[in-house]
Amino acid sequence: MEKVNEISPLVNGIYNVQTQSGSHYKIVINNLKMSLVRRPANEESALRKDGQGIKILELIQVEVGYGGRLLLAPLGEGENTLRLTTEVVAIMRADLEN
Repeated sequence: MEKVNEISPLVNGIYNVQTQSGSHYKIVINNLKMSLVRRPANEESALRKDGQGIKILELIQVEVGYGGRLLLAPLGEGENTLRLTTEVVAIMRADLEN
């Protein structure tokens, strides 16, 4: 794994993101197809669809030192969802397996 400062939607890989709240995100980018799985730090910080794959429509910003911003496919019926995270404290990148 390689430590990186930010995620670009143009760079394929598996990204493990840790936020200040202690939540972990696994973000997969494969030829502009993006998804995430979130693992909360504890039950009190749980969000809808935790532990499930969610399609990312737009990766607005995921950068160390800043809150993450991602536009997600609808989590139920209705509109797209803007997911905001606490400050990103670490990002580790691994290559996609063939």
